[in-house]
Amino acid sequence: MLDRPWDWSLFSWGRFMTRRVLPLLLLVTSVCWGQGLPDRDELIEKFKNESTNSEAAADLIKYFQWGGVRSIIRNMDNISYELAASYSQSLRHADLMRFRNDLNANLTKADGQYTKALYLMLLATIGRALEPAVFEPYLAETEPVRVRLAAASGTVKIQDPKRYDRFHQIADEAVIDPATGQDDFFFADIDKGNLGLYLYTKSKLSEKPGHGVIMTAVKMSENDSVDVYEMILDLRKRKYIPIMIDHAVQVGGVALLDAMSAHKRAKKFRADIDAAKPAAQAIAQYRAQFPDKKDASSIPFGPLLPPVSQLGSGSGANPGPRTFAVVKVSASGEMSLVARQSLTGAFAEDALKALSGRTLPAHENFKPVESFALIVLP
Repeated sequence: MLDRPWDWSLFSWGRFMTRRVLPLLLLVTSVCWGQGLPDRDELIEKFKNESTNSEAAADLIKYFQWGGVRSIIRNMDNISYELAASYSQSLRHADLMRFRNDLNANLTKADGQYTKALYLMLLATIGRALEPAVFEPYLAETEPVRVRLAAASGTVKIQDPKRYDRFHQIADEAVIDPATGQDDFFFADIDKGNLGLYLYTKSKLSEKPGHGVIMTAVKMSENDSVDVYEMILDLRKRKYIPIMIDHAVQVGGVALLDAMSAHKRAKKFRADIDAAKPAAQAIAQYRAQFPDKKDASSIPFGPLLPPVSQLGSGSGANPGPRTFAVVKVSASGEMSLVARQSLTGAFAEDALKALSGRTLPAHENFKPVESFALIVLP
């Protein structure tokens, strides 16, 4: 029997496995066993403690990768809302499809409007793959407008004019006030990448648009949306100009501000527009490196920073100087300001002090990397 080629092949393969592969496997196993993995339950307990939170999150990502991200998501309801809001901003540009059940479980337990909106925003990022039933209960008129906008931003991931109209109708009640920091769109996951909603909204600007259409058009604009800005200015609705200026700064929209400066309907705001240009130019330098411009498949996390915009009361009482800050976070987690601008020359100094020290860095393919992000402090 052994003179047959097949038998010799089997014999040689067995000898190869015994002499070469098996010892190597034993060596790798012994090394891994010797190093061991940290106890995940202990890391989760550290994650729940704000003093050890970011260190624990870094270890969960490092050692357990997507499993670690799942542990973070599952325990976001065990940390303060403010910290959970920061994690939601870190997570919102990742591919969250595999965590849809965990996010939905968190949503069903949420009892406050901000917490509901937070999880709806994360679910909205994968809205195309979800049943409308996930979002429908939160579109009821009894819910606050920011909750409804977050839910509706998940439904408009599917191209459907009726869904777009519903989003605009909800947005009719929304407030954006740069003076106080109130932004009811804060949890709405909409951007120019949703081309169907963007073009539909743009087409409505020529049809005597309502408040919701105009606000949606502003929020979806990027630096190349000059035609959208010009269409809004042609409407002769001056109350939107401060919002347009503020948004243009946040997206590094130098071209948007140039178009506004040249438009006859904005001539009374030219001093404000000119004051905004240095801020827009500073942000434009780093815009391509912000988390929303990265490949979602490679980033489980952006840097852990305060939310991009504060949730102001909208009361108008004692508004502070609105500061636009670009923060660099090194791969080791060191934070540093690389740009800070305001439209008045005054800065939110106390708030800026929080943007120093160490934090959880951004991760690409589960490795910490240098990153940049925009922080807006009213």
